[in-house]
Amino acid sequence: MVLVVAPFPGLAPDLDRTLRDAVRRVGLLGAVTPLNRAEEHERLALVFARGERSLPSWRYTRADVASLRASLSRVDAALAATVREEPLAELYRARTDELAQEVALIEAVGRPGFGERAALRFPSDGVAGAKLAASLADERSDETSEPTCTSDGDEPASLASRLRAAIGAHRMAFRVELREGLLPLAATGDGVVLVAVGRRLTDEAARRTTLHEIEGHALPRHRASKASLALFALGTAHGADDQEGYALLLERRAGFLRGARARELSARHRAVVTMRGGADFAECTTALLESGSPLNDALRIAERTYRGGDGKGAGLGREVVYLEALARVEARLAAHPEDEPILASGQVSIDAVTTLRRAREG
Repeated sequence: MVLVVAPFPGLAPDLDRTLRDAVRRVGLLGAVTPLNRAEEHERLALVFARGERSLPSWRYTRADVASLRASLSRVDAALAATVREEPLAELYRARTDELAQEVALIEAVGRPGFGERAALRFPSDGVAGAKLAASLADERSDETSEPTCTSDGDEPASLASRLRAAIGAHRMAFRVELREGLLPLAATGDGVVLVAVGRRLTDEAARRTTLHEIEGHALPRHRASKASLALFALGTAHGADDQEGYALLLERRAGFLRGARARELSARHRAVVTMRGGADFAECTTALLESGSPLNDALRIAERTYRGGDGKGAGLGREVVYLEALARVEARLAAHPEDEPILASGQVSIDAVTTLRRAREG
């Protein structure tokens, strides 16, 4: 008897809705951002400026994610009942597992063991990223060092104004939202580009950030929202990570991966390596200062690295994926340039590209 198995048709409508809702509600980066980050940054800056050390005293919001966990368990159980080794079904299940992993991280914020869980979600191969970090550490072809515009002003040259203009030019259903206490200069989410308040930046930094957020993040999300295959909108496991690599590749092509930007990416990667080697927040900050990072930059990098934790043990460490993802994406597109339209169509990982391309072509 020959068993004929039909191709995986995609999720049932109710499961599709459940998974889309989970993607929208799992706000890991929001959950790991301390409520008092700005105040603690100011306190720590004074402490380290005196030549002293201190750990942060961060406070976090406690999110109730029990219903999310239950919803993801239902989706996973339904997918487990599908045909094994069906490529699209496996991609859905891997994404469901990743979301469940992030829910568990949200529950563990500020508690012992958070760093160990985070290292499973954001693993490092220990090779490609370290090699890139070393090559970028002494990049000295600096852009103009004097800030000429603001992050949040009304002037046409501000980052917020440039982002609004780019969103309008591409006719995307995105808004720009100014956010107090935002760690990065800007961040793209579902239908929104967040911009930090009160930052001064160079013209090159404003142009680079606009490219990174619009071409690297917002446009792929916009394209994904119009795709017939739900996985483009849902994202694949590690798709968000490799999208950071794609955004950095766009920066490199445009000549922006140099000077202060290159050195910061190198410092971020090395900070995670230092943290996962057992250093606490104060020790990591000191190492960054000794390697040449200005105090404000060293603190900001350490804050990004240790967020979600208490500063004693390891934090999120998401910054380790940036350079490793750049290496993966660059190598893949050098060998398979035809894959770029897939990577530019959503939060898609390198591992999922072939399956998604075949599904779209079929």
